[in-house]
Amino acid sequence: RWSRGESNYYAVGSGLMALEAWTHQRIEAADDFETVLKDVLGPPGSSAAFVLIAVDLIISHWPKSRAAAVPFLGCPELLSTDRTRLGQDQIEYPDLFGLKALEREPVGAATRDSLKQRPSRRVALEKLVGTYACSGPKELRAKLEALLKAASQRLGAPAPISTFIDPRLMARHALNLVDPKNWPECEARREDGTTVMVHQ
Repeated sequence: RWSRGESNYYAVGSGLMALEAWTHQRIEAADDFETVLKDVLGPPGSSAAFVLIAVDLIISHWPKSRAAAVPFLGCPELLSTDRTRLGQDQIEYPDLFGLKALEREPVGAATRDSLKQRPSRRVALEKLVGTYACSGPKELRAKLEALLKAASQRLGAPAPISTFIDPRLMARHALNLVDPKNWPECEARREDGTTVMVHQ
């Protein structure tokens, strides 16, 4: 969570937030998503702190990120960890002493608040898994399902008391999400009175 400013060094947090803002701008300026993602992650052995920025980009720039997201969504350990991230992102700490009014952020193209408005601050990574079952494409859904099956075999069966924080249960949950049979179509009524078919 260093890119959320939760390191012991302000320069590290600021640098990572600047990296996130810069990569959002590149994608919005039509840079190739996978190229930007590789720039964020860096070469093998780079800091794990960059993974959270990758998750932010995948969620915030959906569906441009659909193909690049598959290896991330196929990792139950990451999906479980991301559930914790979402809860922490949504915590509002009380300003008991009124110190927030004294904070001064430098003027720039991006601010901490602008990053907080991104979809990744409100959506869990696992929520993207079901979109492959409902709208494909089929080859990406098959690839994701294969990754999740391999991960489930590697991790083994969940315990009776497992929660979604346990990657073993998350692997089984994600396999259910990616299965089209678990998303039957049904009629839904729009506000204008018309009906459409949606996956439920």
